[in-house]
Amino acid sequence: MASVKRNFAFNVLLVISNIVFPVVIFPYIARILGPQGLGNAHFALQFSKYFMITASLGIPIYGLREVAKVKDDVAKRSKLVSELLVLNFITAILSTLVYFCVIYYSTNIIEYKAYLIVAAIQVITGFLSIDWLFYGLEDFKTITIRSLVVRIVTIGFLIGFIQTPDDVMPYLVISILSITAAHIWNLFYAFKQIQFQLFNLAILPHLKPIFIIFLMNVCITMYTVFDTVWVGFLSSAAAVGLYTSAMKLCKISIPLVSALGIVLQPKSAQKFAANETQPAHLQTSFNFIIDMAIPIAFGLCILAPEFLMLLSGKAFLEATLAMRILSILPLCIGLNNLFGMQILSASGHDKNLLFSVFCGMILHVILNIWLVPMYEHVGAAIAIASTEIFVTAITYLFVFIRFKITFSISRVIRTVLISLGFIPIIEGLRYLHPDPALFLLLCIFVCFNYYLWIQWIAFKNEFIASGISVLKNKIS
Repeated sequence: MASVKRNFAFNVLLVISNIVFPVVIFPYIARILGPQGLGNAHFALQFSKYFMITASLGIPIYGLREVAKVKDDVAKRSKLVSELLVLNFITAILSTLVYFCVIYYSTNIIEYKAYLIVAAIQVITGFLSIDWLFYGLEDFKTITIRSLVVRIVTIGFLIGFIQTPDDVMPYLVISILSITAAHIWNLFYAFKQIQFQLFNLAILPHLKPIFIIFLMNVCITMYTVFDTVWVGFLSSAAAVGLYTSAMKLCKISIPLVSALGIVLQPKSAQKFAANETQPAHLQTSFNFIIDMAIPIAFGLCILAPEFLMLLSGKAFLEATLAMRILSILPLCIGLNNLFGMQILSASGHDKNLLFSVFCGMILHVILNIWLVPMYEHVGAAIAIASTEIFVTAITYLFVFIRFKITFSISRVIRTVLISLGFIPIIEGLRYLHPDPALFLLLCIFVCFNYYLWIQWIAFKNEFIASGISVLKNKIS
């Protein structure tokens, strides 16, 4: 339990940086580059990211699960990681070749070509992204320190070099180099955990389980990464910028919602490997997601114009409706992580997860082709929100069929009813006509305290009780 608490503390610190970094830098970048410039850069980043993820096959998920099983055996761990790194290096080379063929021969992306060539670095170096090793070893300290250092340096470079709307290319280069720096850091620390080897490797046994996860990854990235690319193909760079702004603001909170789940994922793999079919920590994870995601979704939906105005600028207010539609994502993605990663994948039921995300991919493609040409960024928001809801429902159906695991519906209803109280609070504060920044801060402060007190006084929420207990121990 001590290790879980320590890892959770490090992961919370990582989550805070995941939230603070975009809040600090995104308003600055969005205001300088505008919807068009932001759209050009993020089209290239997301397009290349799709090839990077494709090249990774299913190694991040498979690697985490397998490392967790052999974490205490250095020889087995070293052999496993060496095999997966060599395999990933080969697929990265192949993916890079395909990537250059696509950008050379495709006529739909000529306007993005220069940006896409620079973004190829992300594809080439993607195999060095071995966070799965540290997650499998439950070494959250290394990941957190690396992320904090790289992000602080990146903020300095962005503020120093991004000054005009013409600085799209420098923004892209800095973004790519920050990702690459994190990969190199990973590799340096990985050699302290393993003894890398090039001989006597057995790559073939990994191919079948990885291939299933690879297909699953292709499907998932089609609607979680390629969504931005769909807007670029079927609409305009300005629409990409509007969609990116709404999506970024809605996804800022997702690391917070998923914080506990990421820490518990290696534990899930160990529990299911020991034939424990209903680990108690799954209900804890569900409760945490519900308690965090539902109030966040309400806040994002109600305060969408204020968030966009302050964090992106007046030019992005057209994305208000899209952001309100996307506000459901923290809840859906949090539950998908629980049902899909912590249960189905951790227990080895990757085929069930593959079926779920494949159906989601088909739905997403159909909705994009239908909605994006007519409704641009709003159509893309409807497509991704509908897809995430659909996939959440299917993954839970498989969880129930396989394990007969049920979760507390009363918890969901209770949290929704409490969160509905945000509406009169926020509308009441609007009558004060404060400065927009002050209004947003007031709303967050009042709603946060209202939610906390209701959960604690009326329902004795276990997470708040645990937090109070920790504070008391620290003080005493």
